[in-house]
Amino acid sequence: MPTEISGATGVNKVQTGAIETVDMPTGSVLQVVQGTYATETDFNNTNFDTDSGLTASITPSSSSNKILVSVTAAGCGKANGGNTGAYSAYRVAKVVGGSTSEVCIASPQQGYTGTSEGDFGVVSANYLDSPSTTSSIEYKLLYRTGGSGTGKFLAEDQSGNQPTATIILMEIAG
Repeated sequence: MPTEISGATGVNKVQTGAIETVDMPTGSVLQVVQGTYATETDFNNTNFDTDSGLTASITPSSSSNKILVSVTAAGCGKANGGNTGAYSAYRVAKVVGGSTSEVCIASPQQGYTGTSEGDFGVVSANYLDSPSTTSSIEYKLLYRTGGSGTGKFLAEDQSGNQPTATIILMEIAG
């Protein structure tokens, strides 16, 4: 339906009935993006330099907005020839314009230090990022091990069920 403008006083504001981003109060969720990954992977690296495959990207509508990053992933550690076991540790990193930086400094971890099969665990972590950009941002999960054993990302549980890792990004109005 076309909008008709008439009268001698002019127009102060034309409203379409749609809620615009600028109309949302501080703290409002503006957009939500989810990424998933469901492939079991063995790893044995002691630095946070290996991507798990779990990623999601978001483009903030304003540089003053924040991004709430929420990650849930499963894993375990296993012994290496009867030596000290390993633990799985995860860290979230962000990539903006080809430059990578770590954002979630806390490294939730699970594993064991014996020689038997590793403990299965699920890690959940949240981080509120202030990226100060309107460029596309990719958030990804990195992992590493401790000890001489091998970590398992998305290890099957004792019933043989394959878990799925998720990363959820929420743009929050600043």
